[in-house]
This record gives sequence, structure tokens and C-alpha cells, in this order.
Amino acid sequence: MEREASYFGSNIANVVLPLFISVAAAFISVITQKVALRNNPSSNATIMAIIIENQNVVILNSEVPYWYEIEYENAEAGKIQNGWVPKRFIE
Repeated sequence: MEREASYFGSNIANVVLPLFISVAAAFISVITQKVALRNNPSSNATIMAIIIENQNVVILNSEVPYWYEIEYENAEAGKIQNGWVPKRFIE
């Protein structure tokens, strides 16, 4: 019985871990050109930062038409920032 439990546990890890990694990787994207990070999904919203080309970002919300809510590491500010960018600038 103990052998069956360890076999079952190791198989779950072999299935769940790669699945988790592939799902997480699906949300990592790249900025295609310099873009303004805004506090709301609107071109009239306040600009909080400028994100440079080739910056890796994590998509938090893709349900708003034309906009992604993203999170990225702002190295200049030394912190993680969240905000909104137009979908056309994400690859």
C-alpha cells in the first residue's frame, strides 16, 4: 500500500508541475515597442510609466477589449508595477 501511495504521488507531480509551468508561461509576453503603462484601460488615463521594447510582462487580465492589464518589473523604480497597455503592443 505504501508503495502505491508513493507511486501515485510521484505521478501527480510529473503531470501537474509541467501543466502549471505551461499555463504560467502562456501569460508571459513581450512588449513590441515602447508603450505607456496606464492606470486604467483608456488612452486618456494617467501614464504611470513607459515600458521599453522587449520588456517581459505578465498578463493579468485580457477580458477588456483592446487592453491588457499587465505586471512587470520596473528596474529603474526597483519595484513590480501593474497597469494597462493596448493589446497591439504585446506579442
